[in-house]
Amino acid sequence: MNSAKRGIPMLLDKGVAAAKPIVVLGDVKRVYLPLSYGDQRRCRPVVKDFDTVMAGSVLAEPIDLDDVPLISSVTGVVAGMSEMFHPLYGQLTCSAIDAMLFESPTDPVTPTMPEDVDADTIMKCCKQAGIVDELDGVQLHLKLADWAATGTTPCLIADATEPEPFQSSAYAVLRAHSKPVQFGLRLAALAAGIPATRIALQTSYSRGRKLAERFDPNDIHSIRRRRYPLFDKEPAEYRGQCGFIGVQACLALYRAVTDGTPQTSTVITVTGDAIDEPRNLLVPFGTPIEAALQACGVDKTVGLLLLGDALSGVEITDRSLPILPGMTCLLAFSDPIKKRMRSCIGCGQCAAVCHKGLLPYEIARRYENLQYERLSALEPQECDACAACSAVCPAHRPLVQTVQQAAHSMGTIFVDWGDE
Repeated sequence: MNSAKRGIPMLLDKGVAAAKPIVVLGDVKRVYLPLSYGDQRRCRPVVKDFDTVMAGSVLAEPIDLDDVPLISSVTGVVAGMSEMFHPLYGQLTCSAIDAMLFESPTDPVTPTMPEDVDADTIMKCCKQAGIVDELDGVQLHLKLADWAATGTTPCLIADATEPEPFQSSAYAVLRAHSKPVQFGLRLAALAAGIPATRIALQTSYSRGRKLAERFDPNDIHSIRRRRYPLFDKEPAEYRGQCGFIGVQACLALYRAVTDGTPQTSTVITVTGDAIDEPRNLLVPFGTPIEAALQACGVDKTVGLLLLGDALSGVEITDRSLPILPGMTCLLAFSDPIKKRMRSCIGCGQCAAVCHKGLLPYEIARRYENLQYERLSALEPQECDACAACSAVCPAHRPLVQTVQQAAHSMGTIFVDWGDE
């Protein structure tokens, strides 16, 4: 089958939030900033309870020297510790800050590309600013160092595609901070030793043309595909070799290099049919989800709340969870129709849309029947969790979750023996 036809149809026109300016959420009562992300990242506090901290100051130093410090996103008072489980980040130990002030970062009236900066300086600024790439939740200085070490990446792409129609945070940041994003991308390329840069954009023709007017003609890689997921984001001459970086990470890097501003906030799209005023909201890290929902006029009868896009987002019920690096979309829908899951009917639609060329229905069958020794030939580890298979399944089976479980349990059988 021709892979160019895989995927599911998707509109290029964005939701109503994309047409609106970024709104700053200034009235935040308390933020929760993680001192630890499960077993992956841990920081050692350098402040005590009831200490007053300034926005941009260091709250905790990393235990691993390759990690970034924990930086306060607001000016306020340390209010103790809090434990919580986050569906994206696992068990969190957070420092609670009672906020007194949040000021959004500002850019020069006429942004300019920093001169006389070298790769080492950019790397140092990037790490000190605590920049995390929203595309994958990875610390930016680690990605840049990896590209620099391999020296095989010919082009660095700022990914502003957002094929999911509800999400528009990258587009909003690109429109509001076009030059700083462009300069931040070039700084990232300089630090990583990458010779070429592009900004990948997927949107309607008229909106894309207006945005492209702010850049040089060669800066934009415009994509007209109308299918989800996108798997051809790279220019033809660099196909399969490019590195990708988030638009907000580019902006944060520009600010870190030009004036030492740390990354303390994110732009998150808040929308859905349970939201009165869909917005792209600038919030300090650690802001509770409830605060973002209330700022956009949430309906109290939300039936489905998703972190991430409508296809691969994670359903949540706890609105007190904090907004952290890597979270760029929050969707609230009214009571959804509960679809009854049925047995697989063998239609093959999941295989037809899989852009990796996998057989999700067959992987699920072998996994559910404990035929682990037969999974390796089907390569479930190649799944990138785009969730297109689940979206088209007429039996409403959670195929993407099953394939991911199969990928992580190949060769091992787990048996629940109860309490014995």
